[in-house]
Amino acid sequence: MKKIHAKVKNNGKALSFVIGAIGLMAMYKGATALVGGANGLLYLGVGILLLLVAFYRPMTDIDREGVDDIFSVFGIKKHTVWKWEDIGRLVADFDRAKPDVVIAVQKPQGAKKSFNVLPEDVPQIFEWAAAANDRVLIQHNGDVDINIPGRTKMNREEYEAMQQKVNAKPQNFHQFANEARKIKEEKEQIVAQSRRNKMLKKAKPKLNEKKLKGWK
Repeated sequence: MKKIHAKVKNNGKALSFVIGAIGLMAMYKGATALVGGANGLLYLGVGILLLLVAFYRPMTDIDREGVDDIFSVFGIKKHTVWKWEDIGRLVADFDRAKPDVVIAVQKPQGAKKSFNVLPEDVPQIFEWAAAANDRVLIQHNGDVDINIPGRTKMNREEYEAMQQKVNAKPQNFHQFANEARKIKEEKEQIVAQSRRNKMLKKAKPKLNEKKLKGWK
């Protein structure tokens, strides 16, 4: 299965080496203290904690199933997957971390997370999200035209018109867009009819004062 790997944020090799070395020293001191009859549990605990920090490798993989946060320590991996079906909003920020793009995903309950990807990865992520969940709200601020298969686009006027209609409760994005267009057409018809009525009022019909022959 194709995967997109988000950019890894870690401490760097040099810092990880330093933290690991300090952790080993702390563990050695703690073990020596225990052998000598002293209490070295604190040093052992601190040493183990520092080693975990030094070898901690966070990763984020994105695929057609969703977003997978992987926590790896000493080769042991733990996966935390957010499926696209459970995500209500997906936002791509092209400005915050150039040349990278910050992707933020949010669940309807409010929980959210973010990660960095390359600009060329964004269309594929959008496509996966839209294919798996037609209710997800997808937004971006990039000066690019991203085409999502099967996803109807709306301009700002259509969206605002839809927001003003209180009784409209579309089940998904496609129905939302269709309802918006209907409202827009209705507004245009009302405006056109109003203009016609004004034109009719301004027009003064001329009465024919000549009497037809044979009529009294």
